[in-house]
Amino acid sequence: MTENNTNNTFKQVYKSTGEVPFEIWFAPKEAEVKYPFTEIAPEPSIKAPIFIWEGQKWVENTEVSQAAQLNDLKQTVTQIKNANSNNATNLSDLAKNQAKLLQMLTPKIVGKPAAPSATTTPTTPQVPTDGGNK
Repeated sequence: MTENNTNNTFKQVYKSTGEVPFEIWFAPKEAEVKYPFTEIAPEPSIKAPIFIWEGQKWVENTEVSQAAQLNDLKQTVTQIKNANSNNATNLSDLAKNQAKLLQMLTPKIVGKPAAPSATTTPTTPQVPTDGGNK
């Protein structure tokens, strides 16, 4: 294996998942490296490395590090929930405005006058009570 490695037919890659935070593997040099493998080597100062795929970096896999990652995840979930809530409110307002617009435009589309509003009073001709004879 060392002989093949010195002939540059293999390259060193690293596997990192939740179940297996760090393992060294060898892959053919021309192989495309995809999850759960990376060609990025961890810093030698990291004692228990785990690869963070979103940031494409190795971090220390300790309880403190995991707690920080969990807090970041909680914040992200809260932001997504808030964004979804705001979108739902905006969609509701949009639907209400569209309904109002439709109410206003329907009579014009159909060709009928709009119903009188509360501020307009219908005008009716006044009929004299004496039959029109004076």
